[in-house]
Amino acid sequence: MQIKDYYVPVIHSFDFIDSEEETRESIKTVLGVLATSVSEEMVRDFSAQLPDWLDYDALRGENRNTISRIPADCKEVLKEEYGFDDTDAEALMYKVVAITVQNSTGNLGDLILELPDEWEEVFNQSPKRENVEDEPVI
Repeated sequence: MQIKDYYVPVIHSFDFIDSEEETRESIKTVLGVLATSVSEEMVRDFSAQLPDWLDYDALRGENRNTISRIPADCKEVLKEEYGFDDTDAEALMYKVVAITVQNSTGNLGDLILELPDEWEEVFNQSPKRENVEDEPVI
């Protein structure tokens, strides 16, 4: 089962995001950094939970090698590719991870274990929410 695509409407609401295309590309960048930091099998399992436009090929692209990247690397990529400042890049990274954690249809524990240890704090900032009656889930 795939995560409902909450990514685009939530991220596009950030005032530093200029277009839907930039929204999609920046989301793909964050998840792509995660994807290049874990095994091919893990990326396939992880991407199967994501909306169709965030499939294995979109996340790994031409880069089929595993390269351990930490959150600081992700922020640098966002700053370089989109011109975000440090605060905006960090906010975007945390929000993309939060959407993933809160809406994941599977267990992300194995993914977190494969990622460099620095990612654990980012994932822990967004504990999985339980559906509470009368409470909207983003």
